[in-house]
Amino acid sequence: MGSTVEPAITLYNQESGTELNYRVLAVNRAGEGNPSATVTAVL
Repeated sequence: MGSTVEPAITLYNQESGTELNYRVLAVNRAGEGNPSATVTAVL
């Protein structure tokens, strides 16, 4: 799991050849937003 306060993040040490699922969840003073649609990638 990664987190950032920037509009982009670089994730390191992701396992190659494995199907990975990513979602984005925003949190701010107003609270927690809904998760984004899941994006699947194979590195």
